[in-house]
Parts: sequence; C-alpha cells; structure tokens
Amino acid sequence: MRPPRSRAFTLLEMVVVLAIIGVMASLALPSWRSAQLRGISNDARTVLERLDLQQKRHWQRYARYASAAELPALVALSDTVAMHYELSVELTPGGYRLSLLSHNADLSSLGLTHWGLWTQFPAEGSQ
Repeated sequence: MRPPRSRAFTLLEMVVVLAIIGVMASLALPSWRSAQLRGISNDARTVLERLDLQQKRHWQRYARYASAAELPALVALSDTVAMHYELSVELTPGGYRLSLLSHNADLSSLGLTHWGLWTQFPAEGSQ
C-alpha cells in the first residue's frame, strides 16, 4: 500500500518560485524608478508653471516681479517637489528666471524665464 501523497510544496519548488520572483523584481525595479523620477520631474514642471502664473499676477498687481519670499512655498504647491528641489528666483531688469535646483543627482534642475523659455541642467554635484 502506498503512503498518501502530500499536497504541500517541496523545498525545491519554493526555491524556484523565489528565484523567479527575484529575477522579475530585478528587471522591474529600474523601470519603476525611472517612471517615478519622470513623475517627479513632471510635477516640478507643473510647479514652475504655477509659479510663473504667480509672477505674472504679481506684475499686474504691483508692477514688479515677486522675490522668492513673496511666492508660495514649494511645500504648499507640492510636497514631492519640495523634498527634491529648492526654489531660486533671479530678478533681472524687466524679467525673472525661476529655477528649481535639484538635491537629487538623478533629477535635472529646471528653469523657466519670463519669456517662457525652459532650461534643464544637471543637478549640483553631478557630472
């Protein structure tokens, strides 16, 4: 008479399943990180566009552009952007340049001028 067959997984089957999951995770993780960084960068562009509108409203109201202290705080516009970027406002005669300077080497710093010209440059410290 045969012993009853067990319906449990063997150790070898469990190891094979874990190896497959590990390979799939190692392939998916870089792609997920890339999508996450693109999302943060898109959020940063949206924040710069909102700050650009704030500058235009400030000009209409006071006939001058706002300094960084007069603009809304980054954390009020986006927690995610505030974690990864720092706002810089350069006032020039007749214009301004808004910059989001990245703290993360994987994210580019972004800039937007009063003419609507976008700039993108590597983060500080990354070459």
